[in-house]
Amino acid sequence: MVEQFAEKDRERWDELIESSPQATVFHQFDWLKIMQKHTNTQLILLGGLDQGEAFALIPFFYEEKFGGLYRKLTSPPYPTGVPYLGPVFPHSEKWGASRWESRIVDFQRSLDGYIYENIKPHSTAISTSTEFGDVRPFLWSGYNVLPRYTYIGDISSPTLAWNRFNSSTRRSIRKAENALLSTEEGDQKDYITLIDSLSFRYEEQDKEFDLPKDYLIDVYNMFSPSQLKVFVCRCKGEIVGGQVALVHNDTVSFWLGGVRPKIEKINVNAFVCWKIIQWASEHQIKYFDLFGANTPSISSFKSQFGFDLKTFFWIRKSNFRHKIGSKILGIH
Repeated sequence: MVEQFAEKDRERWDELIESSPQATVFHQFDWLKIMQKHTNTQLILLGGLDQGEAFALIPFFYEEKFGGLYRKLTSPPYPTGVPYLGPVFPHSEKWGASRWESRIVDFQRSLDGYIYENIKPHSTAISTSTEFGDVRPFLWSGYNVLPRYTYIGDISSPTLAWNRFNSSTRRSIRKAENALLSTEEGDQKDYITLIDSLSFRYEEQDKEFDLPKDYLIDVYNMFSPSQLKVFVCRCKGEIVGGQVALVHNDTVSFWLGGVRPKIEKINVNAFVCWKIIQWASEHQIKYFDLFGANTPSISSFKSQFGFDLKTFFWIRKSNFRHKIGSKILGIH
């Protein structure tokens, strides 16, 4: 069966999230509440139960348009800069293949029964984490599934990580070191500087940077410095590049930044990534997730580190009303 968690269950929710191999920083209750606040949606926390024990969780965000004539569920909502959310399964690292398959099939069926009986969405959209690879039950239930990609590398040994970089990347990093570039952890002022630089870069390309600054500041205030790290690259005291990284368990992830640096002929972004790897290794962090490799230009930059290509999934189901609305009204 499926039950809905109440807000008073936040500690139980976070305890279960912490024990789920598929979970990310985005699954934590505080991040979910920030997303709800800035997307004008209703947070719905659902769990699959077996004899009263929660074996599956999924956070959804509910939105109505046109007085309830159009209803959708998303996990995650848009725009939040969140690549992964979707279902997680506490203690599932202990399950055998048979138990995994029976539980995920049962949960998916129960989940569909619950949401289409109680919420009745016209569209449902889920983006999984990289640790959730078995999407067959969703395919069997008529969902459309699209693979997405990212690069994740084992950085527990900086030496081994360095040796996986391509030769031109290693030369460029040495060049940055010889140019006396330095990288340090920044504060909120530096964080806002990087956000503004990223927004300006989007404007230069006639694109919209759609993450609200108030949302990004709320995330910083909640998660810095333990799970949100600002790395700034300086040359003669001036910020010339940087990245915002997220930390969850044994993984550091490249979330924001990486814009065109102010210094030409030096791969500042690769230099910052190398410094993050060194920092992460010193803090017993094992993996580096580059958060996305789904366009040629981005993939070209991220592939230079020799990380492993990993898959996550976009899962979608919509009815006729959504399809008509998407064509006539531009509903997504």
